[in-house]
Amino acid sequence: MGTKLRKNSQSQRVLALNLGNRLTDSVTMTKNGMGFFSKLFGKSDLRQEAEQQIKDIQREWRPINELYWNLYHAACQATRDVKPYCTPKKLAEPIHEFLLRQEFLYFLLHITQSLAHGLNFTPSERDDLCEILVFEIDFSMGEVPEACRSESREVTIHNANVAEMDYASSKEVYPIDDPETLGDSVYAKLARKIEEKLGREHNFEIARQIILATSRQLRAANIPNLLREIRPNLHKHAEISRSAPF
Repeated sequence: MGTKLRKNSQSQRVLALNLGNRLTDSVTMTKNGMGFFSKLFGKSDLRQEAEQQIKDIQREWRPINELYWNLYHAACQATRDVKPYCTPKKLAEPIHEFLLRQEFLYFLLHITQSLAHGLNFTPSERDDLCEILVFEIDFSMGEVPEACRSESREVTIHNANVAEMDYASSKEVYPIDDPETLGDSVYAKLARKIEEKLGREHNFEIARQIILATSRQLRAANIPNLLREIRPNLHKHAEISRSAPF
């Protein structure tokens, strides 16, 4: 835990989701290119190989794509759940919802890394996981104008790393024996961060609702099972992410 997300170069800023799709498209072109010869000579070994490659790529990338989507969806849904507690002043700010969602996302990224630690991922595997998770930042910034995206991305990665260091210093996950949520547990820290984004002073009842909303979405995200599925191909996908030229 406490592993920092790496700042990839601008040329490498591409979603692994899109990379997986491009690899699939490449194999599909190979498959289609065999169509003419298949009509003449029947189903060739090359076409069978291409079809198997498509299936293999789709199988390998499915849990990673699902993890990206589940983390993003969980952050979005948690944002919707707590938005009624937002003050009118905060609601009037143009990017308040984006900042609120990103705060939930930082928490979810930390939990994902913590769960990997609990599943006995090696230090090298956790570094590879961070390489994959950095693309979740890109995935979350679709509405940011292209002209502002590079700077926003640097700020977002910095904020994610600051949040990770803060959460990683906690000794407890839940605010046990802390009914006022004033302690240093991971969830108590999250609640106070979200309250700030809502424009609220600390209120233990609002903090409780934040924790409940986040816990619901975390359970639905199915992160431990997805990490188990990703693990066998984790290093390969991290290397693809590191070397992506586009």
